[in-house]
Amino acid sequence: MTGAAEVARTLKTAAMATKGSVPVKIAQLRRFVAVAEELHFPRAAASLGIPLAALYSSIEKLEEEIGHPLVVRGSDTRLTKAGILLLPEARERIAHAPTPSVKP
Repeated sequence: MTGAAEVARTLKTAAMATKGSVPVKIAQLRRFVAVAEELHFPRAAASLGIPLAALYSSIEKLEEEIGHPLVVRGSDTRLTKAGILLLPEARERIAHAPTPSVKP
């Protein structure tokens, strides 16, 4: 199995494996969706109210868990095929997740 089918299988497996640890995973997914919507890391970090380095780190960790790059970084930031496949799943998981707690 290669290409899109392999990526889809990997994403589905990763999504099932992450259901038990919602808080960290949902935060990573929220950060991924912000990057996917902005297609610009600094703007995504600003919209999330987090340091740019934290955003890069979160995306790298998520890519390691998924096993595929999700974003092509550079002057033309864009989603990879894996990122495109993950985006609807990420949005769905975020929509069904509990509202994040506000830190004092």
